[in-house]
Amino acid sequence: MTWTPGSRAVRERDYVARVRRHRPSALLPLIARASAAFSLESSWRESPYRKYTPWALADAARVSLACGNEYRKDANDADLLRILDMYSQLEEPYLYEHDSDEDALGRWLLRASGEQMTYQEPVFQELARTAAMLTQTTGTRQARCLRPGWEEELLGTSLSHYVGIAQLLWASAISCEGRFDPDSLKAPSAERICAEIPATTILSVAEKHFVTDAAAFRQVNEQARMTTDPLLCRYEYNPLRGTPLVRGYGPGFLAPVSQLIPAKASPLGIYYTGVARFGNAFAQDLGDLFEAYVGRQLRLLPGAAVHPEIVYGHNQALSVDWIVVTEELVLLRR
Repeated sequence: MTWTPGSRAVRERDYVARVRRHRPSALLPLIARASAAFSLESSWRESPYRKYTPWALADAARVSLACGNEYRKDANDADLLRILDMYSQLEEPYLYEHDSDEDALGRWLLRASGEQMTYQEPVFQELARTAAMLTQTTGTRQARCLRPGWEEELLGTSLSHYVGIAQLLWASAISCEGRFDPDSLKAPSAERICAEIPATTILSVAEKHFVTDAAAFRQVNEQARMTTDPLLCRYEYNPLRGTPLVRGYGPGFLAPVSQLIPAKASPLGIYYTGVARFGNAFAQDLGDLFEAYVGRQLRLLPGAAVHPEIVYGHNQALSVDWIVVTEELVLLRR
């Protein structure tokens, strides 16, 4: 039988019921394998019916982990394709039921961009930006959290090792159908890796920052849903962003969506990890570094004069962060 995706809008409850038809232990490995097979953005466009996008796979994994149980049916590739097709056709009640609302389209575009664009950031550039911001940039204010030793306190290892561990887990997920097996670190082929980062460090950091189980996932998911409109479930926070590896579904750790692993070591991933540990003080420290980092990039513009923020007026107000002056224009960067 030839598969032909439908065109009718799908209700959220029907989509969830379709995911729940299958045991998580059967469906999640299929999702992880598909994510590994279509790990690059160029491959999403070449996937069957262009349905195998990471945001669709991530939501299917979220629903299965949060709502599924092991007293259901097995799953195959055709079942996963049907689920992804239903996801792509989920109804948009706030777009179509409120046509008189002139801002409805703008809000939908904002939701869709938040859902999709984070998966389209270039991985290696983002990882390089982590080092550029946190090790090669000097802030303008005295840091409260980003002081000597903060990396070991927050991450359990150095920043370079943390980024390296994220890359290792990501590479394993892509090459091993969405899995990382801790026992693989005992193989002779892993000797060069473990000579740089000890196996004990790799495993302890992975357990602390990357790994969860079904019970912990559901707890975080329920907390996120307490503040979410039930009609917008697919746009809510997915706990796999915080812990992209799951134990309990076959050997080693399973990565339902491999693209979420390196995101943990990006500047945004470090931001959320730091805020969870240190609170707003970490956000302020990182914001100061980010402002200085942006200034470094702007000063690379040829033929441009770059000025930092200025104080003006009787109230001693601050201007935008950076003022870039060229012969053609004046750019204000907030």
